[in-house]
Amino acid sequence: MTYPTQRVGATGATRAALTAVFAVLVLVSARTALSEQSDCEADGAEQDQQIDEVVVHGHPLGGAVSQATDILDGEELDHAARQTVGETLAQIPGVHSASFGPAVGQPVIHGLTGTRVLVLENHVSSMDVSSSGSDHSITVEPFLADRIEVVKGSDTLLYGSGAMGGAVDVHTRRIPGEVPEDALSGRLFIRGDNGSDARRAGFRLNGGGGGWAWHLDGYSGENGDLAIPGYAALDPHHDEEEEHHHEEEGEDHHEEEEHEEPVKGVLENSFGDYSGGAFGTAFHGESGHFGVAVAVRDWTYGIVGTHAHGEEEHHEEEEAHEEHEHDEDEHDEHAEEHHEETPWIVLEQTKFMSDFGLHEPLPGFASLEGSVVISDYQHNELESEGEVGSYFGNDAWQARAVLEAEPRGDWESAVGVQFGASDFVFGSEGEFEPVDSSHWAIFGVAHGDMDKFKLETGARLESVEHVDHSGQSLDFLATSVSVGVAVPVDEWEFTARLDRSMRAPEGEELFAAGVHLAIGGFQMGSADLDEEQSLNFSVGAAYRREGLELRFEGYRYGFDNFIYQREIDEHHDDHDDHDDHDDQDDHDDHEDHDELPVFQWSQTEATLLGFDAEARVALLTEAQATADLVFGYDWVSTDVDDPHESHLPRIPPQRLSIAVEAAWKDLWGRVAYTHYSDQDEVTSHETPTGGYGNLDVEGEYATRLGEANLVFFVAGRNLGDEEQRQHSSFVKDEAPLAGRRIEAGVRIWF
Repeated sequence: MTYPTQRVGATGATRAALTAVFAVLVLVSARTALSEQSDCEADGAEQDQQIDEVVVHGHPLGGAVSQATDILDGEELDHAARQTVGETLAQIPGVHSASFGPAVGQPVIHGLTGTRVLVLENHVSSMDVSSSGSDHSITVEPFLADRIEVVKGSDTLLYGSGAMGGAVDVHTRRIPGEVPEDALSGRLFIRGDNGSDARRAGFRLNGGGGGWAWHLDGYSGENGDLAIPGYAALDPHHDEEEEHHHEEEGEDHHEEEEHEEPVKGVLENSFGDYSGGAFGTAFHGESGHFGVAVAVRDWTYGIVGTHAHGEEEHHEEEEAHEEHEHDEDEHDEHAEEHHEETPWIVLEQTKFMSDFGLHEPLPGFASLEGSVVISDYQHNELESEGEVGSYFGNDAWQARAVLEAEPRGDWESAVGVQFGASDFVFGSEGEFEPVDSSHWAIFGVAHGDMDKFKLETGARLESVEHVDHSGQSLDFLATSVSVGVAVPVDEWEFTARLDRSMRAPEGEELFAAGVHLAIGGFQMGSADLDEEQSLNFSVGAAYRREGLELRFEGYRYGFDNFIYQREIDEHHDDHDDHDDHDDQDDHDDHEDHDELPVFQWSQTEATLLGFDAEARVALLTEAQATADLVFGYDWVSTDVDDPHESHLPRIPPQRLSIAVEAAWKDLWGRVAYTHYSDQDEVTSHETPTGGYGNLDVEGEYATRLGEANLVFFVAGRNLGDEEQRQHSSFVKDEAPLAGRRIEAGVRIWF
């Protein structure tokens, strides 16, 4: 692989300091834990139960999860799990996915994504660069998760000020949260599909004893190019023009036309190769616990869609590809076979994690929970022949501590502090622009259970500083508050929530100035951006009785200084940035970047209105047989106070779904149909997106093999083989979703 020779990251002093902090925490906590080991063994069962209560719920308030939280765990998570976080959550009303090929699926909650949806792993940021680019993967593996929470409202303030859309917390438990009862337990999955010849396998092992616990996991997978209905590029005149062109030219130009003809039925350059794993260990004593873990990832995947060109350069891009002869079958092989022909991403991350906890650390407090995480992330977006088109790096660390107070009457509360820093690097064509960012925050949340209603409140004060390569420093102060109320009335529960949120601009929103290969444009930051502010209001109702569950939510988000990236009516000549390249070869290398569209970070006032609904009706409730009918609906609309625009870009369309789920003895099945409406509320540089339907059929059979439990599953996806283009995707006009395909596999646990 070819990596940038100039890599700007954390300084040696910074790395040494972080390593020292990490080592001190390990030594101090380990010494405390070891001194208590003998006492711990005598009361092992009691301790396991005590720790379990905290970890299973994964929440600072002793398991008191917010009313505004959607949870996937157990069999429900097994059924929903997909390759990306966005796909996994997309079956929840109000949540969509923004794809950039099969390797990328960012969650979109109530029309918001990117920096407004925090993606966490065990309460801590994923520390990748997924929020800075639509083509950037979230480095979290849903297949290995025990639990995924979608948190909205006051509890998001435990993690950050900018989560207007919500926070997605993926619980992987790579640092064991308890000493297991069994000396060894684990699970394994193997799955594949014929839509891209995908193969994926992974395992989790847990064990321990005598106060100690350990965890080991690993996974590996690959896929070829996706099979799609029709052509990848959205061109309504393509078929007519090509057919007419063939008739006029005749057979003499057949060979030349073969190169000009786009490939039908295949999304080129959508291959992927993924591997990673983690090891962690922890000690649980009478007065607390301490654990450490290390996780690694090594991913390679193709960049679909616009590549290094703007949308108006689409036909020029096809001509450029004529120079590269290749066999379609090569797209189903490993990434190396694509390297000389197509752009791709090489991603690496190493993450060191530690957490600690104390029971009754201070008078009046029930527990102290804390963590320190250090991450080294980098990825290259490589052009043909392995040259670096764009580079992203993020060396980051985060430390946080949360004190949970002992219950006082009907109130539970927690307060905490958080510190962190990152050295973010964005570069193109050998020029790298580092941005050093740091933040500190104090926060608190409280839940009250009154006689006739429940109250949830939260507040967070966060200070952020960004320093660019020239030494320019920008400081921001974000204050956020939230209050929510839930009123039970018989089988109904009515809720209302009011949030006043602020978000500091990200470093790339302020200082970016370079070509981003994947989006096919030149990104420009704006150093005069102010803090983004929003006033969010939502009301909801839930009804539960035997055989019937209903849930409704309506919301309005009002933004001042909404930060978004819009394409402006200017183009950037990339030659201006490289005047010192006089060599003809250099000239040829850069000429593809002439007249790139410019994507400018801007601010405006914006409003989002939306509504979600879900219903589950029991059709059959026998001892060994059940059947449910499930409905889902969501809709969101935007309005922008901008003379150039009327709507925000990439807002998901209206969606309606219906499903039947049934179980009989060891069998489970599901038939689901989802309809996506047309989306014509677009920006001036977007095209409308046609509606489509999706039909999925799934089935499972559970059995036992000795002491192991096995579940064999098979699923038919998009059985109607409809052309599906996600309006939330940056490359929806160039990269549709997969066509008809069959997935199958097995899950084993013991």
